Amino acid sequence: MQSLPQFISSVRKFRSRLEASGFDSGQRLIKLHQLFTLLVTTISDESKVQFTSVFARLSYLISFYNIPYKESYILHTFRKRGATIHGDDQDLRIGQVAIGIIMAYIIEEVEDLSDTPDLYRSLTKGADYKKVLFKREVRVFLKSVFLKDKQIEAQLCDEPFDTIIVSYNRPDKNEDYAEIIEKANDAGLFPLTANLVDVEIDNERVYYPSTIVLEPDYMYDVTSISECFGPFANHQAGYLIRKFQKKPVSKAILIGNISNFFLDQLVYSPKGNFEDFVSQIFSLDPLGIALLSDQEVREVMVLLENHFNHIKDVVVEGLQKINIEPKDCQIEPAFYSNKYGVQGRLDLLSLNDHGASIVELKSGSAFRPNSYGLSNNHYHQTLLYDLLIESVYGSKVKRNNFILYSKESTNQLRFAPALKVEQREAIKERNLLYIHDRTLLVHEDFVSYYQEYTSKHANNIKGFLRTDLNAFFKAFKTLDEIERIYVNLFLKFTLRELFINKLGNEGSERSTGLAALWLQDLETKKEQFNIINHLEIEENGCAAPDPFIRLKLSEHSAVLSNFRVGDLGVLYPHQDVKGAILKQQVFKATILSMDEE
Repeated sequence: MQSLPQFISSVRKFRSRLEASGFDSGQRLIKLHQLFTLLVTTISDESKVQFTSVFARLSYLISFYNIPYKESYILHTFRKRGATIHGDDQDLRIGQVAIGIIMAYIIEEVEDLSDTPDLYRSLTKGADYKKVLFKREVRVFLKSVFLKDKQIEAQLCDEPFDTIIVSYNRPDKNEDYAEIIEKANDAGLFPLTANLVDVEIDNERVYYPSTIVLEPDYMYDVTSISECFGPFANHQAGYLIRKFQKKPVSKAILIGNISNFFLDQLVYSPKGNFEDFVSQIFSLDPLGIALLSDQEVREVMVLLENHFNHIKDVVVEGLQKINIEPKDCQIEPAFYSNKYGVQGRLDLLSLNDHGASIVELKSGSAFRPNSYGLSNNHYHQTLLYDLLIESVYGSKVKRNNFILYSKESTNQLRFAPALKVEQREAIKERNLLYIHDRTLLVHEDFVSYYQEYTSKHANNIKGFLRTDLNAFFKAFKTLDEIERIYVNLFLKFTLRELFINKLGNEGSERSTGLAALWLQDLETKKEQFNIINHLEIEENGCAAPDPFIRLKLSEHSAVLSNFRVGDLGVLYPHQDVKGAILKQQVFKATILSMDEE
């Protein structure tokens, strides 16, 4: 806090004047809460991380400054009571102690906090919360919500006869999930399946999850979630409008795709030169390049050479400094996580004795960077990848995350520390995307839904996104009544098909959905002819220019299957456990040829 000496001095003077003032308890309490909010906001702003709520800001400070549990409970209690202050002596006491805790633990002032234990006991009414059990993950079926008590009645999926109570009302744990639960309830989503993450169970068997993942088998791409974190504010408008946009074509996108190609090649051939790849550049996206003028092609080639040189510098020197060796690298590995309900394909992943290192390549510059020099959406993308790798390889694997800005001439490789409070925010955004999609399934009119959402977030939807939304509304405005009805029905049909594609259609043997990859056991997949199992590698051509692998049936392989030449599938190592695909890299593949063997 050495960077804020004037601010701290002003805080000291304000506290002194407030204590000496003639204000009554109610007035003093209002001033204390204003000071509390100002302290939390100003101090957390130093991180330049974009927070979505005071809860997130305070949770970050508690974690960063290692504030003990009882003190953190008092801080969150005062934050929560701010909207419903009654002005009694109890509230005033909470506020005074809360300010003292911030001054003592963060600003390192000398404060008398001897009143803290008694205050904590009075807040918990003598029934001190006792954590008797902790679980990393609990799969439940959420049945009904009691909004007044902020509790949910649920059943354990692994023990379906056990009914439990899930609480989302602990001010230091999960009280910020109230809005998500209420929105899901208003949308009529309950009952539904959910994952409870980092769950504390108290002596009365009440479950207090840190994170709640709604319908975790409905996977969202990491990039879709991260784009909700904008430079000015967080919202889902970009996700909603991209459902209707054509795939964009631009020089920036072309440079980004080719820069990823450079990284792929240089990891395995670090001595390569730019001239070695010029001919391949034109074959990567011939149509995209053909749309450019000759002058634009020359400009792109100059820019690409700069990107190449910067990426090469990082591969040759920078990766070794962070304990990444080319032999340990996986290029563009794909993973699924039904713990967090996300899927993603990383640019580069290194796995070795030091742990896992994630490197995400960005061909642009950081816009309105945080204290780590990262754009808000780029940063949250790495946070989600971090959760993805933790879900696949376990929490014991140490993870380090980096973003490589290939446009920059210096400091291209930047560290992206994993902050749990921001990862929780990312999963909350993922839940909001799910609520939007489920709501659209039953909504009568896509346009009216989008207009209502846009009006609520008008101040935060700016630039190209605002232009795209206006174009969307303009296109719909030209439709007559019959056309509008048809388009809405067609869009509902498409979205319903997407849900079936992801989750399957229960009771149908033909429509299993992506989730069947981990929800169904081997025997069920064989019975439905959806797997060719226990294959043996006969020829591994993964290093060829057009990678291929030749697989041979074994005595344990399924005799019959629905696969045909040209079909898409996923390839992964066999394990005798349900959901094995969630614990390793997944390779997407196309079947080129098949015979009896």
